[in-house]
Amino acid sequence: LMNEMVWQKALIDSVGQMEYYESHLDRYQWPERVPGLIVKMEDDSQLAKVRRFLADKGYQKNLKPRLEDQFLNDYPSLFTLEEDIYVIGKHPIVEKIDIEKKSNEVVHDGKRYFVLVGEVLPAGPKTFDETRGKVIQDYQKHLDSSLVQTLKEKYSIRINEGEKERISQLVVV
Repeated sequence: LMNEMVWQKALIDSVGQMEYYESHLDRYQWPERVPGLIVKMEDDSQLAKVRRFLADKGYQKNLKPRLEDQFLNDYPSLFTLEEDIYVIGKHPIVEKIDIEKKSNEVVHDGKRYFVLVGEVLPAGPKTFDETRGKVIQDYQKHLDSSLVQTLKEKYSIRINEGEKERISQLVVV
């Protein structure tokens, strides 16, 4: 019954998933975020060149391959790159920068980082695809509690006190 009415239904019922998502949209929200590129310097031998290359550049989608072409062919272990959309205040490097500045340089745990950020993305709802797994999980919980409520309304619970006492005696001994 649980498999048919809760678990499988929540996985298969795309209309129910979408209705649940739309009626509970307040649960699926992004905080403020910022697109960015984090350059972690592994070797400071070319630090001045990298600094000059990144000076006055904010985040740009095509910057990562340009940066790799410019430096990593000659210096393959010079830096590592991380490009993502970061939740403000949730990443140890991003929380150290000034979001208003498009290009930042920080030191964290003895390593130098260049952080290039774009325009701040305002808080707002996640798309269904971005949060589908969480929606399915929440929808399963909703279906489970609805099923339990329906069963409680339909059937009364009776406890066989004699059987309960017999089982208690077996367990205690």
